[in-house]
Amino acid sequence: MPQERAVRNSHDLSSSVISRSAVVPVENELAENRSVEEVVLAELADVLGVPVRRLDASAGLREFGLDSMLAILLVNRTQALFGQPVSPVVFLDGRTISEIVGHFVEITGGPAMPSASPSTPAARPKSASAETSVSETVADFAPRTEPTRILLDDLSELEAEELVEELGARGLLDFTDAPAWEQLRAEELGFTLAPASHGQASLWFMQMVSPEAVPYNFMMAARIRTAVDEKALDRAVRAVVERHPALRTIFVEAGGRPYQVILDEPVYEFLVVDSTDVDEEETREQLARYGHRPLDMDNGPLVRVVIMTRGAAEHYLLVLVHHIASDAVSAEVMIRELQEYYEGADPAESAPVVPYTEFVEWERQWLAGPAAEAALNWWSRKLTDPPAHLDLSAKQRPPDVTYEGRDIAFRWNTEESRLFREFAVREGVSISSVMLAGFFAALNRATKTEDAILATAIAQRTEPGWESAVGYYLNTVLVRAYPAGDRSFRDLLREVHTFSLGLLEHMNYPLDLLTSQLKPPRAEGRSPWFDVVVNWLSSDAFPRSVKLFHGIGDTVAPDGALPLEPLQVRRHLAKFDLEISMADIDGRIAGHVQYKPSYLERQTVTGLLELYRTVLVDSIAQPDLALDDIASSGLPEETDQ
Repeated sequence: MPQERAVRNSHDLSSSVISRSAVVPVENELAENRSVEEVVLAELADVLGVPVRRLDASAGLREFGLDSMLAILLVNRTQALFGQPVSPVVFLDGRTISEIVGHFVEITGGPAMPSASPSTPAARPKSASAETSVSETVADFAPRTEPTRILLDDLSELEAEELVEELGARGLLDFTDAPAWEQLRAEELGFTLAPASHGQASLWFMQMVSPEAVPYNFMMAARIRTAVDEKALDRAVRAVVERHPALRTIFVEAGGRPYQVILDEPVYEFLVVDSTDVDEEETREQLARYGHRPLDMDNGPLVRVVIMTRGAAEHYLLVLVHHIASDAVSAEVMIRELQEYYEGADPAESAPVVPYTEFVEWERQWLAGPAAEAALNWWSRKLTDPPAHLDLSAKQRPPDVTYEGRDIAFRWNTEESRLFREFAVREGVSISSVMLAGFFAALNRATKTEDAILATAIAQRTEPGWESAVGYYLNTVLVRAYPAGDRSFRDLLREVHTFSLGLLEHMNYPLDLLTSQLKPPRAEGRSPWFDVVVNWLSSDAFPRSVKLFHGIGDTVAPDGALPLEPLQVRRHLAKFDLEISMADIDGRIAGHVQYKPSYLERQTVTGLLELYRTVLVDSIAQPDLALDDIASSGLPEETDQ
């Protein structure tokens, strides 16, 4: 058996409270007195990864591979530069580059863009991306309202007493005779209290249904074919956890709601395992077992890093984070910083980060404003008379909620992937819209459904600094379509595209609040409205985490001190009946499927995947053909196995 050495870093209750700070937008001035046109073109070129000279005024951004995540990154940058609110729809609704520049000229009062394409590249303005530090988009942090004060303003006396009792039981607070309010306001507690976001609260409640289950273990795995300095790697992990408050957060309950306890000192698990005498297959299986160990939301840690050694230059690495503290963008930041700090970069010289509490406060203010009311009205119209739940199996559904899962990886060939991308460009839509429309069409072919709702995850990172922050910046949003058999794929695609543009305008309304407001029909053990999730991950916006999540693609930083070769690891967990995550990795569309074997058989899932691929291939070849005519219907017959 492998020999394991564990290092569990804990917090020191005597530590002083780390001061909290917030992002301050840059002043509305253009570097080097450049025009609005030059600044916008430089931002577009940098995000899309092309020279400015290629941005023809009459071209659309779809031609350069724009997806929703890159659009959100552009929103983040342009809002920081111009100090004006910007909708992602500006970049996604098919406007030409000239029209996009014209939009910014209009809102800033700058000079207009000439009709000819630019001939001279503009110098890149100061801005931020997933690959750069937030110091390029933000000035020095300035204090904003302390999270603890925000929390205490909203707490009842009974909830404050519950918090004190819970914190005392955890050994985080010494009981005194002082009122609960005073105890929570005391200096140098060693932690900071803050409300949980709506997304965090949803994950917390679902995890509480089955505390020992691991549906929200976010795993990334890699093979390292070089010597590894274990102490340097441990220091790098500590630096990352110390730097990002969300990673050193635990949760307490009061009044039936979770609250964040942000520890001053990092808590994480670092395991070194000697697998010298274990064969490769068993080593990978052992790595998966570490990935399926629960992470403790009550006491921490929310981060586990495992390094398994099979020789001087043969190692397996697992980076595991609870989803309540992370998402794909967060994982990208973590992996990048882990490599940088391992190579010797000084964390003290890194730009300050935006704490996740800033998002929580932003969400609270947004929900109290007119945008939230408009979003609720939009969703109410779109979700009127929702369809019945989608049943992909004739098997009886288990009575209890279960997160036990199985997974399947698939990869479409280079030629098909190229055709899908080119079709999206010709139609003026995102590749994610093509993938969603294709799955709606496949559902019609599989089950004859003509009204369906799918779910997808979307990043809420439109404010300056959030593009490189760590935390749970996701909302689960719904997409509804009517894939009737007599409709063409092109017609269905337009419907999905239009819905997606509206969704982006109203994506910030939390799903849990939407459920409580609209009160959809509920079925025991099932999510409201949907059972199937289809996600498109942007490999352009976060290539490291996408490759390491899927376990596919070229080595991450092959010339660095810690080259990470993506490694597939099993994930026997499932939050929903079926969840498909896809990305374009090194020119090929790769997918990872998680499903519940208690309800769906493997042959049913593989049959649906093959039907999905067939429908897409046939649909882009003849997009005006009725869905009834593009593929035979039905799924493989289920067995009793």
